[in-house]
Amino acid sequence: MITVYDYSMPAAPPRYAELHALSAFSFRRSVAQPGDLVKQAAELGYTAVAITDECSMAGVVRAYEAARECRLKLIIGTEIHLVGGLHLILLAPSQTAYSQLCRLITRARRRATKGHYRVEPADLKDNLDAVLAIWKPEPWTDSAADPPHALADELKACFGPRLRLGATRRLQPGERLWFRDLERFASHHDLRCLACGDVRMVRREQRALLDVMTALRESKPIPECGLALKANGECHLRPRATLERIYPQAWLEETLDLAEQCRFSLSELNYRYPRELVPAPLTPAQHLRQLTLAGMRERYGEQVPDQVRKLIAHELKLIEEMGVEAFFLTVHDAVRFARSRGI
Repeated sequence: MITVYDYSMPAAPPRYAELHALSAFSFRRSVAQPGDLVKQAAELGYTAVAITDECSMAGVVRAYEAARECRLKLIIGTEIHLVGGLHLILLAPSQTAYSQLCRLITRARRRATKGHYRVEPADLKDNLDAVLAIWKPEPWTDSAADPPHALADELKACFGPRLRLGATRRLQPGERLWFRDLERFASHHDLRCLACGDVRMVRREQRALLDVMTALRESKPIPECGLALKANGECHLRPRATLERIYPQAWLEETLDLAEQCRFSLSELNYRYPRELVPAPLTPAQHLRQLTLAGMRERYGEQVPDQVRKLIAHELKLIEEMGVEAFFLTVHDAVRFARSRGI
């Protein structure tokens, strides 16, 4: 008998982008520091990672700093639970979408008491036309509930081709059946499915800490938390080889497609000052020059020392080169208001 040895290299694990990860800024729901999430995702060879804190952008700055160091693509998003139970992950592919998400979060937080939020179904129809959406429906397999066909039609009307279906493997009974039903449902509505980690921990070893946070949220001792506790430690960033075993290949590839559409970075942001600071049709530089010259005449009259004129000209030129006229106009507006109130 001749023994044949296989010297071929093992296949590389599939590429993957994690599009649903909560940081510790989702208070008592996650124990993963945003910077650590990014670093671990880079270490595992992920293509990208999305920070999707619940109705919040609190963790994205620290994640952005870590992503620059690791040179990993960071996606900005948020998770929301609407009134009625609808569960969505919303991602910002562009600066326009980022602005839309920030406005949605602001409205939702202002409607509720501190520490809570309220998103109404009508909010989805209000200026979210640049946002990508992942819908995570509750399983209807082995339940009395019928598949939510009407809801699928409503969400498609809101998001169109920007909508995906997402699901998470926790290695629990019935998940394979649920995935099969979800794929049938997606095919019926011409939607695509993708894998979502629903990450709450960087590594499995943080499970005990996550249980403590759950107990704090439930206001109960850990032994009394029951089903509120995670059944296992699977809600961490898992190796790609593990993901390959538990998710359909098409679902993993779909994460890459959605991640590719997300090209927004926090580096694009700069401070936007109120338009009301500058009367039309003047530019900020022209208005600042007018105010400065008026102040100069008020202080020195018509006999302005040459040294003062030269200094003002130099400083106005420097301000214009740096593009920070609006900052000085904001200070002027605050001082004017204070003086008008006798402050």
